[in-house]
Amino acid sequence: MKKNFLLCILFIFSFTIINAQIPDPSFGRNSVLRTDMGFPFNNTSQERQVLYGSDGGIYILIDQSFISKRLPNGSLDSSYGYDGYSSGVDIFNESAAIQPDGKIVLVGLSINNSSFNVARLNAN
Repeated sequence: MKKNFLLCILFIFSFTIINAQIPDPSFGRNSVLRTDMGFPFNNTSQERQVLYGSDGGIYILIDQSFISKRLPNGSLDSSYGYDGYSSGVDIFNESAAIQPDGKIVLVGLSINNSSFNVARLNAN
């Protein structure tokens, strides 16, 4: 009995892992989205972190503490901030988190590395 139960659990677990690794055809083209991050970002800009909102939105933290919001299908959410991008704040080596109310908290160093800064962006 225990052996059958264990085999059943292993089967369910392996099925879950296999399903989690299947690409999502509704995202981008063949599950990959290639996009230009737009001005003022160029090939030297780095995307530092990806956050997921409760609305299914994808938030990308970019150099200079800008946030780009994408819709669940990967396209730019032009209703967010300024045509899909937040205002930048003077924080470097930053990390971010989304609060339950949708606001985004950024933490990192000041421009001259003399202080640790925290900033919060509105959800819209």
